[in-house]
Amino acid sequence: MESIKISELKAKLSAILKRVRKGERFAVMDRSHPVAVLMTLEKDDLLPIVQPARRPFRMPDPVTFSVEVDAVALLIEDRGKR
Repeated sequence: MESIKISELKAKLSAILKRVRKGERFAVMDRSHPVAVLMTLEKDDLLPIVQPARRPFRMPDPVTFSVEVDAVALLIEDRGKR
């Protein structure tokens, strides 16, 4: 297993992943400490992704107003104050 520094992995990620796909393994090193291993996964290694249950979208109830407003009267009143 080849070791690789994090900075080198960041710089050459695409090339390293191509090598991993071919079966190579890499020990990722943070300074001189191993922190991870890069290797290929088999389909059986993957955990099933569980989607959270979705609640159906519901439109909010329309807001109804019981107060009638005369917009023209309000506009005239507002302009009269200027």
